[in-house]
Amino acid sequence: MTSRQWYRFAAVTLTVAAVDLASKVWASRALRNQPHDLPGPLDLRLGCNRGIAFSFLTDVPVAVILILTSLVAVALVVAAARGSAPLLPAALVLGGALGNLVDRTHNGSVVDMFHTSFWPTFNLADVAICTGVALWVLQFTRSKPPVEESNAATPAKQALVRVPDAQD
Repeated sequence: MTSRQWYRFAAVTLTVAAVDLASKVWASRALRNQPHDLPGPLDLRLGCNRGIAFSFLTDVPVAVILILTSLVAVALVVAAARGSAPLLPAALVLGGALGNLVDRTHNGSVVDMFHTSFWPTFNLADVAICTGVALWVLQFTRSKPPVEESNAATPAKQALVRVPDAQD
């Protein structure tokens, strides 16, 4: 990864984490006493999630979740640095993971604020993580498989092949 790519990766990661954490501070204050019903399927309601996605692993100690999240974050940085992960998707996932990691370290849970009647309550970190994963999958599925070399002789191969002349 070039230094320019590294700075972009870090900028996207830190921006996602900062915006997520700012939204959680806002939600903790603005939604504490009263939810806000919005037009359409999305409402703002304060919630806390002690587990990971969709309240999975709520009975696991916070320290275990912090360690798992930290390991994922380190793996993403290493994969991005080695060039084995697409940078924008990895930065979105890492930024979301860091936002949730900081929030969980501070509160023992993560603050959620986006509520629908058909989906568990979520936050901006969740949006970034899901978007990053979706982009990663899309990029993976749209990448072309390596072109297999055909057995047909190309001009370069023909130059390396000795053509027998009439005296052979």
